[in-house]
Amino acid sequence: MRNNMIAIPFIGENNNSMLNSLFISQKQWHSRNVPTTCVSMSCHEDGLHVTFNVQEVDPLAVNHEHMTRVCEDSAVELFLAFNDTLTNKEFSPHMDEHVYMNIEINSNAAAYIKYGRHRKDRIALTLDEINLFNIKAKKTPQCWECNFIVPSSLIEKIMSYNPFVIDSVFAFNLYKICETKGREQFASFKKVDSETPNFHVPESFALGIIK
Repeated sequence: MRNNMIAIPFIGENNNSMLNSLFISQKQWHSRNVPTTCVSMSCHEDGLHVTFNVQEVDPLAVNHEHMTRVCEDSAVELFLAFNDTLTNKEFSPHMDEHVYMNIEINSNAAAYIKYGRHRKDRIALTLDEINLFNIKAKKTPQCWECNFIVPSSLIEKIMSYNPFVIDSVFAFNLYKICETKGREQFASFKKVDSETPNFHVPESFALGIIK
């Protein structure tokens, strides 16, 4: 693994790679009571497989439909940013320069997903495109979990290349969020450089490399 890059295992037919857990532990903006949240990611032929596990009892879950305000519920988020061309080198994602995608999901498996180069005027995925993510969620008395696939076919349609191949590099950050007043949760995997709550900061993303 190269310096400053996090290895994301590629799981092929003969690959027995063990998945590492990444913890969303950077609590920010005076947020309290953020539950322990860990994430595993791996690449397969069909795309990036992601599982969030949240140690939270009775999560706030008002929204049941896609493209609703799931960030006001107890939700998890994956943000991805891509270089303009396939790369196996470090790059520095920047707002207005690179395409990035925000994927936000609550414990009802309701999702809010958009992409673009800017925070405003972003392109919302259609319901058919969201269904390609195959989002699943389950709750137990102690925790809730969601898993999904970021489909290579969709990202290749957006970027004109597949970023989820061996030795390719992309940028990402992981978040735990709840924007409802009195129940706020703001935490990230990589600390966000912002004085106010804002996860739309590609400059604070980590780099992942497929191995």
